[in-house]
Amino acid sequence: MGEPLISYDWCRETGGALTPAQRRTLLLRSLRTYGAQVKDIARLASGRRSTEPVRLPTAPDGALIDAAVEAARDQGPDIEGHGFRTWLFGGALADRDGVDLDPELFCVAAIVHDAGGAQAVGGEDFTIRSADIAMAALDLHGGDFSADRRTALRDGIVAHATAGVRPDESAIGAYVQAGALLDLAGMRITDLPGDTIREVFQRHPAGTVKQTIVRVIDEEARAVPEGRFALSRRLGLALAVRASPTLRR
Repeated sequence: MGEPLISYDWCRETGGALTPAQRRTLLLRSLRTYGAQVKDIARLASGRRSTEPVRLPTAPDGALIDAAVEAARDQGPDIEGHGFRTWLFGGALADRDGVDLDPELFCVAAIVHDAGGAQAVGGEDFTIRSADIAMAALDLHGGDFSADRRTALRDGIVAHATAGVRPDESAIGAYVQAGALLDLAGMRITDLPGDTIREVFQRHPAGTVKQTIVRVIDEEARAVPEGRFALSRRLGLALAVRASPTLRR
């Protein structure tokens, strides 16, 4: 896929518009992702799922986390709740996979990853705004963060919207994406025990997130017609959200 599609600098420079070659690459990755969702739903229907316990992440203390929570809250309860469930599910999947995440950066990235999508801006991929929100909180409350950690945070937020991003490309982006897709579309739902899924939704109920996210997808696709969400919408992302086994409640 190449470094540019998971970098903030690429997204800022292009507004998130894909070249034909990039679109073809993401098309193949998206199709593999949707194929995995079908398998997950089939496994769930047959009663096959993991029963091995996993650890849900614990929020680090500090003003940076408080600022991220406040930024997510400003976007309304559906986006806020989705951010928290993304953090919990993504952290649990990383634990299942044996992947170590920077707990502070991952918490911030997950909580605010969709904060920029509350209102679409023509020609500007929403993850730019989400990353800017995170970096503003970091500049005010993050203390002395290294350049590498700053880059990992903003690139991870941008990368989460790139289909099929892998942990070796961006660990933060991969598990923000994994947590978000489990929450909204049921992807990898059978990798976590049912009790874990229920606990997360008890802590942070779904509310009307399905309707909110479908609206965000539609508005983002119109705002950036050559962007990643426009491609995902054409491939059925909104339908996957509507059919999600996690949101049938």
